Amino acid sequence: MQRVEAAEWLGMRADTTQREFEIFFCEHRDAVLRVALAITGDHESASDATQEAFVKVLDRWKRVRAMESPAGFLKTTVVRCAVDILRSRRRQAHEQESFHPNTDSEKIAVRHALGKLKPDQQAILALSFGQGWSYAEIAEALKIPVGTVGSRIHAAKEAFRREWGDE
Repeated sequence: MQRVEAAEWLGMRADTTQREFEIFFCEHRDAVLRVALAITGDHESASDATQEAFVKVLDRWKRVRAMESPAGFLKTTVVRCAVDILRSRRRQAHEQESFHPNTDSEKIAVRHALGKLKPDQQAILALSFGQGWSYAEIAEALKIPVGTVGSRIHAAKEAFRREWGDE
């Protein structure tokens, strides 16, 4: 009810605003889910990050739709939501101190080694290697200089190599 009232107060019809957002959602849903999946590594967490990102965009829709790049804002938001989920997962794992035995699957071993990295390192590797984003796209999403992207990717790769060597 509040959104309808706010839309009317702003001089726009709620149904028009809703349609604009629905179109935006349909255009970007799959790509955003892929980004979140590349960062989190599982469908449930990726869905949670995607949903949270779209809710944040919807809550700010009037400002977001007026931005030069609403899709860029959405990318930044989903990356941050996915990283927050990784941080939360890490805190829960430390609290539970549970151990999950490895299997012989190399894919699971890679995911396990990635899981030992800092969430920011997991995210930058997922965006760079998993999604194939350019340094400029990563810099925009993470709100960091392009030169910093290269150094962070290098540091994340080194951290991964150390963790992989410990396997």
